Amino acid sequence: MRRLAIGVLALGIALGSVQAAPAWWMPSPLSIVLTVGSWMKKDRVEVFYVRVQAHGRDEADARDQAFRLAVNQAVGSLLLSHTEIRDGEVARRDIINYSSGHIHDFEILKREHRDGGILLQADVWVRKSQIADRLLNESRAAGSVEGGRISAQISSFQDQKARADQVIQAVLDDYPKRAFDVSVERTQVVVEGRDTVLIVPVIIGWNQLYLNSMREALRTVNPRPDCQSWINSCQNNLFTVRIGRDRVADFEDHNAMFWLFDRGITQKNPHALLTLINSSGRPIYRACFRVPELDNGNYSSWKFAPVDGWSASFHTNAKRNNLALDTRSIPVKDVDRAEVSIVAGNQCP
Repeated sequence: MRRLAIGVLALGIALGSVQAAPAWWMPSPLSIVLTVGSWMKKDRVEVFYVRVQAHGRDEADARDQAFRLAVNQAVGSLLLSHTEIRDGEVARRDIINYSSGHIHDFEILKREHRDGGILLQADVWVRKSQIADRLLNESRAAGSVEGGRISAQISSFQDQKARADQVIQAVLDDYPKRAFDVSVERTQVVVEGRDTVLIVPVIIGWNQLYLNSMREALRTVNPRPDCQSWINSCQNNLFTVRIGRDRVADFEDHNAMFWLFDRGITQKNPHALLTLINSSGRPIYRACFRVPELDNGNYSSWKFAPVDGWSASFHTNAKRNNLALDTRSIPVKDVDRAEVSIVAGNQCP
């Protein structure tokens, strides 16, 4: 299986090459901004006000179109194209549209049936999601519940969280296959008693493009950028992600983030895949080897990407490992060169 995170369109975000949004993703031609948006104070919080018009199959769909358009106007939008290829064929293509904002309030001004659907005109107020407090809604009057407003807030907030997970998952899908650079040094043959062993020394290090993609994805969806400052009041029960010495992102939903990184890193059980190739360029032997620094399931004083209940880290040093093969198990006389890559455990022969 092969996965590619191949494109991003949005406000200077660069997880991959820039490409145009597909026509089928674009809003309906009847979904337009009617006024120039502006930031203002509403209900004692800073919000972005904009009047929009949106067309949908029904009223719920038209509202979604209107809210999406308003949020994109307020805080911008990241568009990530994520393609999965199996056996040379495109098996799946996802377009992930992420915006770090959610609906604060709205008012439907006009609704009418048109072109087999519903056309809505609405005033929408959008709040940034990168905020330190937990307050999503406070009713404007004692005893008031404002169910429609709360429903819209919860829906847009949950959608933003789900899409944030998708952005991170798109980068984790390339782990470990595209996450590491591996170089093979001079091979050696050593004697152990009466046996001879082929030693293949390898140096494993992070691929910088992969780390850059992870850093950009995390910074884009980071709900607590205030925690990256030298002076902050961030509580201890956050899930923190670090790359090298940098504290890149913090998440309050630490259980969900732990399982996201645990599945994306630890459970993939990375191995070093050694392939021996003959002079004709044909693979004649393949075997997997455990690398302690990649295996979060076994003890090692240093790991490439340790994940625990409160943090995930990407340690940026390279490590040297020796892969050892009993020469009796390989066709030594036919071996011309050795190649090593890092693969998930379920891809081992």
